[in-house]
Amino acid sequence: MMRKERRNIAFSLSFLDIMACGFGAVTLLFIILSYNIEDDVSPDIVATAEVERLKNDLDVAEDNLIKIKDDLRLATTSLEAARKKFNDFKRQDQLPEADPSLDYDEYKQLEQTIKELESALIELEEGEAQERWYGKNLMTGLDFSGQRILILVDGSASMLSETVQEAIQLGFAIKSGQATVEDAKKWQWVVKTVAWLVANIDENVSFQVYLFNTSAQAAITDTLGQWLFPDQLVKEDVVDAMRLHLPNSGTSLENVLSEIKSLDPPPDLIFLLTDGLPTQGQTKPKKYMITPSERRKYFLNAVEQIPAGVPVSTILYPLDGDPEAALLYWKLAYDSSGSFITPSRDWP
Repeated sequence: MMRKERRNIAFSLSFLDIMACGFGAVTLLFIILSYNIEDDVSPDIVATAEVERLKNDLDVAEDNLIKIKDDLRLATTSLEAARKKFNDFKRQDQLPEADPSLDYDEYKQLEQTIKELESALIELEEGEAQERWYGKNLMTGLDFSGQRILILVDGSASMLSETVQEAIQLGFAIKSGQATVEDAKKWQWVVKTVAWLVANIDENVSFQVYLFNTSAQAAITDTLGQWLFPDQLVKEDVVDAMRLHLPNSGTSLENVLSEIKSLDPPPDLIFLLTDGLPTQGQTKPKKYMITPSERRKYFLNAVEQIPAGVPVSTILYPLDGDPEAALLYWKLAYDSSGSFITPSRDWP
């Protein structure tokens, strides 16, 4: 009888141990899952709120544009009617001075009405252009509110194509005369982006465009360290220079950012067009292969050259083998109050 009782007690204790361990495991799993859920939910809430805010802003912009169009249509119709009546009055045989029966006050009132309508028409047309501009920038998140805009364009070899292998092959083909830079679709995409950026810079805003690989140069020769005035001929010269440039060599973000100090006064807005993290610092590395951690270090050293308080908006083009680039450039945009976009192939 005693042996039987001991076996029952041993069995009961083992069972309790198993139950306790199982309960502990479930509790630990619940805690881990709860912690992860809390971590994951917050960013989703923030992202959802930001999307809703952008949607609301876009709705407001569209409503304003519709109202401006209606006002513009009404002002145009009223102006045409007023001008027709005014022209009737101005016919030689119907001028108030020639025919006292005509209402001279009505004649003068029509003159004033036409002036007011013409002024209103100009304001409405300007308002429509501004609303279109606001809606376009709202979709990209790019801000052009600076007075001195610096555009930095990565002109290294990788900007020829979306894969390193294709970029190398296309570079050799261009140098040997078997292809031209116009065959580099990715670079032509960059040129169109620069053309779009400079076209949307206001006439009272200074700007400059720097091309960089392992060193930096101004897109327009002999203008390094100088601000450009955005007249149409200068903008065309910038775009023409971009079309002629053959992307080559490695990438030193630090060297081009160090050129900022040569601009006086300094920029208050920077656009950076690139496809990945830099491949070197100020000088060429001694070894051929560069590790991801080294590229990260080159990037972090480079951004220290950016003046405090200057927003940096990055347009990041696709390139294989550089997964950390998006995160670091996004953080740069966030920390500097700039923007970060990875454009679709039909943009701009």
